[in-house]
Amino acid sequence: MNIAPITQSLDRALAELEAAKAAETEATLRRNKAESAILALAGELPTEGTYRLPAGDLVAVIQTSIRRTVDADKLNAIAPQIPEAIGKRLFRWKPELETRELRYLEANEPQLYGIVAAAITAKPAKPSIRLVRKEAA
Repeated sequence: MNIAPITQSLDRALAELEAAKAAETEATLRRNKAESAILALAGELPTEGTYRLPAGDLVAVIQTSIRRTVDADKLNAIAPQIPEAIGKRLFRWKPELETRELRYLEANEPQLYGIVAAAITAKPAKPSIRLVRKEAA
């Protein structure tokens, strides 16, 4: 089997990916700079809400919000002080999968894995490609 055409094609594809990633990085930097300029021109904005800034044929629609997170340990400590009905409306329980433990069950406890697997949906993720330069020898 002649691998030269494959190598040349791979070289070309890697070069194209490298150029695309560089262009993407540059575009992201330009977009961030333009967004910063728009925010500076908008002045003081409400903490949460939508603000429209018209200019010519375009309108910048600026959405502001607050990201809120829950400290699970603190919540567990104060949970007895929160009425159950309010707590259920205020907080969601979000189960997260520990993949290492799932793989252990699959390999070592197939019967239990079969039960657990019924509650899990699995689908392939998009492959990730990272470029690394060869070190000079």
